[in-house]
Amino acid sequence: MELNHVYRKTQLHKVISSDVKAGMLSHCYLLSGVDDIIINSFATLLAKEIYCLSDDAPCNECLNCNKISHSNMVDLITYPKGDKGLMVDDMNEIVVDCFVRPVESKYKIYILKNFEECTVQAQNKILKTLEEPPQNVIFILTTTNIGMVLPTICSRAKKVDVPILEKSDIVEILKGENIAGAEDLASLSNCNLTTALILSKSKDTDSMVTLAFDMLTNLNTSADILKYSSRVVALKKNVPVFLDLLSTILRDAIVEEKYRNFLGRENYFDVLRAKYSSKSVSKIVSHIATMFLRLDFNCNVNGLIDELLLKILEVRFLCQ
Repeated sequence: MELNHVYRKTQLHKVISSDVKAGMLSHCYLLSGVDDIIINSFATLLAKEIYCLSDDAPCNECLNCNKISHSNMVDLITYPKGDKGLMVDDMNEIVVDCFVRPVESKYKIYILKNFEECTVQAQNKILKTLEEPPQNVIFILTTTNIGMVLPTICSRAKKVDVPILEKSDIVEILKGENIAGAEDLASLSNCNLTTALILSKSKDTDSMVTLAFDMLTNLNTSADILKYSSRVVALKKNVPVFLDLLSTILRDAIVEEKYRNFLGRENYFDVLRAKYSSKSVSKIVSHIATMFLRLDFNCNVNGLIDELLLKILEVRFLCQ
């Protein structure tokens, strides 16, 4: 998936380009945002920009850029290497290996993806290395939950926020992958590429949208909580995607966007606008965002969803 043209429009590109030209590269960059695919792709493009042999970096055409594209750059090492998150053993390996001089280029770069999944013990293992980094070694950390990264790690990194992309960018990327319904998927995913790709592959997308509308429309008393909670929990790994859909539908109901052909449920929006004020939507979306963070802590999902549905009822009542 080619994201170079999108990357070149971002603040991240401006920051790295400036650092490269000034010869002031940081020993550690921490990329933080909500879109997992975008953040991790930008981490690779950041490395390309540092290694690129062209004056117009990253060019995606020079020898070094091609090596990275084909995972052949010896001095660029990415963790985790398997399906598991970053482990203490990975950090022990990095701490030893980073003192070995680069082979092909001036810099040795380590990309540590999804750093929020790293245990406190593993983060502490690399802390001293970040405090006293070896010469010509650069660490690039990515996270979708910066609250899970130790403050001592954050303080030793140059933090760059990666915002969500424009809808037009998401649509262009999806169309480039020959994915049908790009406009609708971009809207439904709230311009989150990771969510859009999950929705494009999921057989449950339509049923999740139906459940979201049904729940927001017919959740009227505490007696309804159990019914809807069990249906949400049954989505299992799609619970985060469902919460994202919930936020998007609520926002759309208030701002009256016109991209709802995929949903085919225009009448529902009229009902939602009658039941939810802009103030209540703002509060509910904030509660949903909190749920995302707590899901990362492996909380009891049943209890979490029950709490959210109760909050929806409470907020709607208080904001009448």
